[in-house]
Amino acid sequence: MTQVDTTSALKPLPLTRGGPLDALRFMAAFCMVLYHYSFEAPVDLAKVHPIWGRGYLATDFFLIVSGYVLGRIYGDRVASAKMSNFGFFQRRAMRVVPAHLIMLMGLVVFVLACGAVGFAPAHMEYFDWSQLPAQLFLVTSIGVPGGRGWNDPSWSLSALLVCYAAFPFLWRAFARIKSPILALAAGFGVMAVADGLSNLVLHRDVFQIPQEIGALRALPLFIAGIMLARFSESVAIRPWIARCLGVSALVVLIGLQSVGRFDFVSILLIAAMVVGAGATPVRKASYVLEKGAVISFSLFITNEPVRIVLFGMIHLLEKKLHAGPGLQWALWAITPAIAVAFAVAFHYGVDMPTQRWIRSKRKTARAGDRALEAMAA
Repeated sequence: MTQVDTTSALKPLPLTRGGPLDALRFMAAFCMVLYHYSFEAPVDLAKVHPIWGRGYLATDFFLIVSGYVLGRIYGDRVASAKMSNFGFFQRRAMRVVPAHLIMLMGLVVFVLACGAVGFAPAHMEYFDWSQLPAQLFLVTSIGVPGGRGWNDPSWSLSALLVCYAAFPFLWRAFARIKSPILALAAGFGVMAVADGLSNLVLHRDVFQIPQEIGALRALPLFIAGIMLARFSESVAIRPWIARCLGVSALVVLIGLQSVGRFDFVSILLIAAMVVGAGATPVRKASYVLEKGAVISFSLFITNEPVRIVLFGMIHLLEKKLHAGPGLQWALWAITPAIAVAFAVAFHYGVDMPTQRWIRSKRKTARAGDRALEAMAA
């Protein structure tokens, strides 16, 4: 028997929680926090080690794993028409847009409150009102002017909405490729072509495309994630090989950043990590890892507003105390933990109650529609 096969003797694993994949999801979100917060460190951390300057790889992982998870969860339903194109898009949009609006409006209230009491937040250039509309309506990744500052990382949510709209069509199109290995090759072929065109036209890697046209960066990565899902659903990998694949890819990825910026190779290594994590059996689900993955979205959507408010307070405190390097580093070191704590509070105190309210309204609306259909009948 071959080590990797599609026979009935060795079946692909279903998507499971509380295991390596959840660990990777939280790790990607936390690396985004470290990348954003590194700009507030007492010294430029990118000069300490080049890995600090490559936090964009965490965003790339976020886009790849989004395509992977959605493919594993919704692929069959979309392919069999159990879920309409608009129904899929509506479900995904309602999952991410409310949290974005709540967090952005919270930042607006903070800026207005600071102005009312005569206190100007640090870096007022972040809060250009002309930039707000494009970010509010999540159109910052499709060429609409504006969207800089404020909750800046939300450009990737704008790009994800484009990916959500395209997902049903992409899944059905690539489903015509019957071989999962050829489908996987096609997915990464799309990414290679996109990278080549980006270098030819924009003179930069596709992974370095500016956020104003970030959808062009997100789509090839999202497609790669979809193809990883197709591969993982069809090809079985022995557990020990999956573990070795995931761990070795992670080690090489970290070591590679010390050598130089090899973005395409880094993406391939991230893909290997995802495949290895998805094929590793979860004998006993970890509650901590499961909850870490659950709050990863909240951590992503809240970390920038928390950074703006938190470091504004810290810098004032440092001036008042005439803080030396030791205290500055101590204060900086606790900020990622504060960001995680805030994300947990936001998830359970704001995001989940909002989602429950939305679901209740949708159920009420569906019940009303069924009643009207019955009356008409």
